[in-house]
Amino acid sequence: MNQSFCPAVSANRECSEWADANHFDGDRVAALKYRFDPVAQRYEWIAMGPLLGERNRRFFEASLVHLPDGWLVAGRGNNEVGWARAENPFAAWPPLRLAKAPAINAPMTLFRCADGVVRLFSGDRTESPTRNARDPLYCWDITAGQDWIASKRPELFSSI
Repeated sequence: MNQSFCPAVSANRECSEWADANHFDGDRVAALKYRFDPVAQRYEWIAMGPLLGERNRRFFEASLVHLPDGWLVAGRGNNEVGWARAENPFAAWPPLRLAKAPAINAPMTLFRCADGVVRLFSGDRTESPTRNARDPLYCWDITAGQDWIASKRPELFSSI
């Protein structure tokens, strides 16, 4: 099991529980929930959701996003983003769906930003002037309802 590639997000209104998406052997991902134990002075793992992923299809380095009406998970595979939405990530997920764009083949992070917009941060070999999947770093606004829609795409950083 790899630890989460993205920071945990609040799992409840009181911010006493936190959740993230962990990557397990076999290219599977599951949501994990933690709660702080004041006696032990550490966070304890208190829940795990069902494993997401399919045989013969890579799904890893996932991000878990807490939305006002549920949860969104997205991770990368081979030049694709797999994603799903659920009301409760510790009960059940629908099957993963594949996004047509962007074609991700580099580390990615999905966040619900302070303005409420879900954004994907990653590289895109097809758009990079040097065809480098990791440089420049781009940022897409993501709408994940019935379909995955990646819009805008400002360049955040380039080593050139």
